Amino acid sequence: MALVWSEKYTIPYFMVNTREEIHLSSLLDILVMASEHQTDSMGVGEDKMHALDVGWVITQYHMVFTRLPQLDETVTLSTSATSRNRFFCYRDFWVHDAADNELAHITATFVMMSFSTRKMVPIIEEMVAPFHTKNEKTVLKFPRINKMDYTGVTPKSYRVRYQDIDSNHHVNNVHYFDWMIDTLPLDFILHHALKQVDIRYEREIQYGDTAESLCVPDPDDALMTHHLIRHNGEMNTEAIMHWAED
Repeated sequence: MALVWSEKYTIPYFMVNTREEIHLSSLLDILVMASEHQTDSMGVGEDKMHALDVGWVITQYHMVFTRLPQLDETVTLSTSATSRNRFFCYRDFWVHDAADNELAHITATFVMMSFSTRKMVPIIEEMVAPFHTKNEKTVLKFPRINKMDYTGVTPKSYRVRYQDIDSNHHVNNVHYFDWMIDTLPLDFILHHALKQVDIRYEREIQYGDTAESLCVPDPDDALMTHHLIRHNGEMNTEAIMHWAED
């Protein structure tokens, strides 16, 4: 049976937006932090990974929200490594309020990357054995992210700074959410709440690169936005965000 790790966290002022709800990027930061606390407790944390010259890289997220946690709210962060195969590990995250209502449920795909080659490698058994996850041959299917035409869209550019880089020596994947949401009109952001996000990471962005963020509305649904991050004309990340009017 998969092991679940849970911990309490109180949302500080520096993690919230003008709606007094946590930034999506900050929510992912604290959830991944909880998963790192679990791996550290099992002796398979970052120090062990780096000794083997590998690191975990997230390639996909599927997120569903009832609402985002609010300023000064104490929530329970929970996570569990749920299943795996030769190349992919799947981990779920949950956020619950003080009354045990589920605020968010997120599923992530992780792969193991070699630091020396910057390529995906088969999962090292000793790094996942403590989690007692199911070893399955199938690949978990995530919602499809439709290809969109971004021709004529003016991108917003972001130069990758030192503080954008994580211990895997590439852009921390949470920054992509800030770049994507920043392309939306302020009035839209202020009067809409996130309900679902699907994102797929294709290529790394590294220190000194300039990323371009583009957004187009869905032609059939005013409450859906499509997002693309690219560098040197190549797609790095694509996402779909579903919104609800407040």
